[in-house]
Amino acid sequence: MPEISRRHLIGASATAMAAASYSRILGANEKIQVGVIGCGGRGNGQIRTFQSIKEVDIVGVCDLYGKKVEAAKQRATQAAGFADHRKLLELKNLDAVSISTPDHWHVPIAIDAMNAGKDVYCEKPLSLKIEEGPAVIAAARKNNRIFQTGMQQRSGPHYMQARDEFVKKGKLGKITMVRTYWYGSVGSFVKRVPLELQKQPADLDWKRFVEPVAWREYHPYQYNCFRAYLDFGGGQFTDLFAHWVDVAHMMIEEDRPHAASAM
Repeated sequence: MPEISRRHLIGASATAMAAASYSRILGANEKIQVGVIGCGGRGNGQIRTFQSIKEVDIVGVCDLYGKKVEAAKQRATQAAGFADHRKLLELKNLDAVSISTPDHWHVPIAIDAMNAGKDVYCEKPLSLKIEEGPAVIAAARKNNRIFQTGMQQRSGPHYMQARDEFVKKGKLGKITMVRTYWYGSVGSFVKRVPLELQKQPADLDWKRFVEPVAWREYHPYQYNCFRAYLDFGGGQFTDLFAHWVDVAHMMIEEDRPHAASAM
């Protein structure tokens, strides 16, 4: 396959990761070899989506908790399992990776992957800190890689219909402010720690988990409920609020003079 068409397919596959838009991929004549890094809830969702795309093979899965690696390999039976993403990136047949780790690992893994010549799809938020973003852009440009971070609503047909039928056609008049709301989802921030995590499992590499941030002893809540701790995530602002800010941008991005603020 010519390089340009191959990389276009990888980009299309990355879009599919975010919102199961795989039905839009047409004309592929070679499979894309993908690795999934981070095998929790989001990572397993990515595995299911990839398995619905006939042009994609999952060749590797990675997580610093061995139990999650084994569970992912039960789903992706042809995939090799890894505890360290750097070992996964050494796979010779690997084209692209999907990153669905806690937020504090997004940027280090993305940069490692692009430096290894791989294209990347990364779950939102792109980074833990705003100042990390330029390093990802620089790595993508330096290595001529495709990098995408996704929001599911971008591929939601009802959002597109609302934008096209109401906003673009001016049926709402002059838009001066957008209010957004999200009810629920507290359970992803504060949830019960299962018995198996009350003490550090032998196959959970806690040292690796906290490596990009300040060291602390194993803490079951900080592992199991990482979104509730600002060392590992941005809280509801970057985890949930970001979705609706993006919807507001999506709706009005082609008519910015009408948008005074998004709330």
